[in-house]
Amino acid sequence: HGVDLTINWKKAKSFSILYETISEGKQHCMGASAFSITENRRKEIKFSPPYMSDISVLITSNDVPVVNSAEEFDELLSKLTAIAIKKTTYEDELIKMKTEGNIPFDIKYIHSSENILRTIERSKSTFGFIDLPVYMLLFNEDPSLKVKRQNIYTIKREGYGITFPLNSDW
Repeated sequence: HGVDLTINWKKAKSFSILYETISEGKQHCMGASAFSITENRRKEIKFSPPYMSDISVLITSNDVPVVNSAEEFDELLSKLTAIAIKKTTYEDELIKMKTEGNIPFDIKYIHSSENILRTIERSKSTFGFIDLPVYMLLFNEDPSLKVKRQNIYTIKREGYGITFPLNSDW
């Protein structure tokens, strides 16, 4: 198109700070993280077409048994602590699970630079959501991971997109 672009990459301090920067639209910026395209986010930011599928899976610490149904897992939830990162779809899904199921479990928040899977692996009686590609990558690197993949509550969304402020002409 005859346009010369210069891109200055800057690492954000956290996922939530990056999201705020983009949604406030005060800077000419875009976000290149694993941003799930959701209807709520579309009200605050623009997305490119999806560049990859977005599937989240439920994992638990190694001491939690693999269950056969969502009902069976719901019975365990009040004894478990969820691990999440603020302002992520992981947090949204946990809050939805907690309120819709009326199940009293705690949510422990970690910094976005930390890894949910590794935090769950080091903990007891914990669970959380993680992106399927991240889970597969980590499992491929280390098949002896000390977490369990539960075959319930799998979530498929529209996909991941590059993000832009709503007022962007991209």
